Amino acid sequence: MTTPNITIQIEHPEFEPGPIQGFNFFWAYYVNGFNHTSHCQPCFKGTLIKQLKTRTARSGAVYTMNESKSFRYLYLCGVGAGPKDQLHKTNFHLPLELQPGAREVRQTYNGYKITVENAIALPIPELESGWKGLDLETTRCKNFRFAVARFGWQDPPSDAHSAL
Repeated sequence: MTTPNITIQIEHPEFEPGPIQGFNFFWAYYVNGFNHTSHCQPCFKGTLIKQLKTRTARSGAVYTMNESKSFRYLYLCGVGAGPKDQLHKTNFHLPLELQPGAREVRQTYNGYKITVENAIALPIPELESGWKGLDLETTRCKNFRFAVARFGWQDPPSDAHSAL
């Protein structure tokens, strides 16, 4: 018996099906590892999902996550529009792990309903301000925090912190 694929359906009760609105970036990523020297999307090792990235993401569609045969996690992310100090209110983060038969339903700040089949949502733990001597932008980044929680952290040589 084959393992079912994760599917993602994106709908909006008011907008016609089409390009996803209200986000500067909207993407999904097959995550297999962690680049400790970056935050945001570059901290992930893996593959950006071609069918569900900023230029191709549309509502009114069901996306079947079958571009990669193996991945540890799938991370769905929307970077909201607006002032940088307000993005924590508009960003969308949904890290997922394959689990046949499971279902997750989430809503974005602007009313998109995202239904995921055959996966469970995973937590994104907090990191304290100044954790490991890293700047606030890094320790607040949900992509980075998720990667630390799932893949662990190894302290780099003392001069490597300046690269972050």
